[in-house]
Amino acid sequence: MSGGYFSGQEAHGIYIADQIEEFLTYPSQEFSEEVLEIFRETAGVLRKGAEFARCVDYLLSSDYGEESFLEAISDFVQEEEQA
Repeated sequence: MSGGYFSGQEAHGIYIADQIEEFLTYPSQEFSEEVLEIFRETAGVLRKGAEFARCVDYLLSSDYGEESFLEAISDFVQEEEQA
């Protein structure tokens, strides 16, 4: 499967999530725990959004049919719930 409808742009969400997580590991500034928790949540939302966008990309590029699309989304959600 190659996708291509979004020309790989969905990967930007993963890049930003990686950058946020790197900051959390090696902070260059100090923030309250409340702010850091929002950073963690933001990274998770970006990763989830990127995965959903990848699935949409595959559907729009005809790599997935509707059934495969729904299955991929369901599988991802189940994996997230188990993590």
